[in-house]
Amino acid sequence: MREYIYRYPGISSERYKELLAFCKQIEDYKRELKNCYIYPPITASDMPRQNEVSAPTEKRAIKAGKYREYIEMIESSANEASNNNSSISAALIQNICYGVRYEYLDCFLSRNSFYKTRRKFFSILSEKK
Repeated sequence: MREYIYRYPGISSERYKELLAFCKQIEDYKRELKNCYIYPPITASDMPRQNEVSAPTEKRAIKAGKYREYIEMIESSANEASNNNSSISAALIQNICYGVRYEYLDCFLSRNSFYKTRRKFFSILSEKK
C-alpha cells in the first residue's frame, strides 16, 4: 500500500507526522497539567530515601510550565493561522488534535479554505517548535 505524500510547503512528511503526533497529545498535556497541581499525600517512614535532595514542588512547577507552554504553542498557532478568528481556530484544534472530520465541524469556511488554513497552521507550528 502506498503512503500518501503530504504537501506542506517547507515541511517534510516526517516533520508533518511529528507535529501531528505532538498536537494529538494535547489532551494528555491538559491532564498532566491538571495533575501537577494535585499533591500526593506525604508518607513518613524511617527508611532512607534517595541520596539526592528532592524538591517535588519544583519538579511539578517545571512540568507544569512545560505542559502549559505546549498547550499555548498549539493554541497560539491555531489563532495565528485563523487570523484570530475564534471559531476557525476552535475548528482547527478539533480537526487536528481530536481527529474530527471537516464534515462534522461547525466551520463556515469552504473545504479548500479550511485545509489551506490547516497547512498554514502546520507551517507556523513548525517554526515555533
